[in-house]
Amino acid sequence: MAIKRLFVAAPVDPQVKTRMSLLASSQRERLAFRKWVHGDDYHVTLQFLGDTDETKEAEVRRLLQRAASAAEPFRLAAEGFGAFGPPAAPSVLWLGVKGELAALRQLHAAVETAMAQAGFARETKPFRPHLTLARKYAGTSPFVMPRSAPAAAAAEEQLVWTVGAIVLYESHLARAPMYEAVGTFPLG
Repeated sequence: MAIKRLFVAAPVDPQVKTRMSLLASSQRERLAFRKWVHGDDYHVTLQFLGDTDETKEAEVRRLLQRAASAAEPFRLAAEGFGAFGPPAAPSVLWLGVKGELAALRQLHAAVETAMAQAGFARETKPFRPHLTLARKYAGTSPFVMPRSAPAAAAAEEQLVWTVGAIVLYESHLARAPMYEAVGTFPLG
C-alpha cells in the first residue's frame, strides 16, 4: 500500500507566486536562510496530514470535496514580513496574510472538522495564516526583520488573489518544487 505525505492548503495565484518570488529574491543576499521556498510552492496551509495511505486518501478527498462545496471563494493578500522561532535566529521567514480572514478561518475550521472525521488530529496551536518564504536562519549576526522597502511595498500591493479552491498537496522532500497538487476541490 502506497503512503503519501499530505497536507491541505489554500492555493496562491500563479501571477502572485511570481511576484512573491521576486520579493523573496530581493531579500536572499541580505538574509542568510539555509532554504528558500521554491516559487511554485507558496500556499497557505490549512492542515498538515502527514503520512497517509491510499485508502485514507480516498476518504480525505471525499470529505474535502464536501467542505469545499460549502464555502464560497474569497480574496486574500500578502502583507509584511514576520518570523517564527527565536528572534535572533528564526526558523521561518514569512509574509503575513490579510483580506477576507473570516472566510479563511471558516475554511480552516471546515477542513479541520472534515479531517477529524477521517481520523486526523486537530492542530493544537492556533491557526496563524502565512506564506513561508524561507527556513532556518544561518547568519553569523542576529537576524534583523526586513522592512518593507519602497520596491517591496509596491510588490506587496500586487500580492492579491482569490482563493477559489482547496488543494490537497503531496510533499516530495528531495525535490524542487517540493509540493505536488494531487487533488483540487473548487469552492462553492
